[in-house]
Amino acid sequence: MKKLILFLALALINTTFAQYNKLLQENLYKIKIIAPGFAYEKSISKNTSIALETSVLAGLNLRDSESNYFFSPYLESQFRYYYNLQKRISKNKSTAGNSGSYFAIETSYYFKPINTREFKSVYDGFNVGGVWGFQKTYKSGINLGSNLGLAYNFSPNQVKKLLPVINFGVGWVLN
Repeated sequence: MKKLILFLALALINTTFAQYNKLLQENLYKIKIIAPGFAYEKSISKNTSIALETSVLAGLNLRDSESNYFFSPYLESQFRYYYNLQKRISKNKSTAGNSGSYFAIETSYYFKPINTREFKSVYDGFNVGGVWGFQKTYKSGINLGSNLGLAYNFSPNQVKKLLPVINFGVGWVLN
């Protein structure tokens, strides 16, 4: 009986301290405003998360003195390592809504444009790379984020090569 009470007490203490050591939000749901879509981020440890996103990218094609708009859906996933959360806390800065800087391994898949068959983007297809990024969630729920890095493109209609990754996002956190 003493062992059972000791076990339960240790489990309660461990659970209590585990909640205080939590730096990332368990589940983060966002509606994206720029490149309209939906994003979800799941904390998997104290400093790491998996982020999933689906959106529609709008662009302008300027080739051969012609211009036309295109809309291309894409999927993106990132394995993020937040490296400055403790530093933010020590400076009395918020980490709410996973506010912080991170390094990430990123994969993305850009579909062919849905409104034109002539345009072929250098990003069509599957991309894998690494990025540095940050995000900030304000008390109002507004979320700003950005990342940049390099990715290797496996497009079926382009020469396979390294491409820059530059993303900026504005969204609204639902929870």
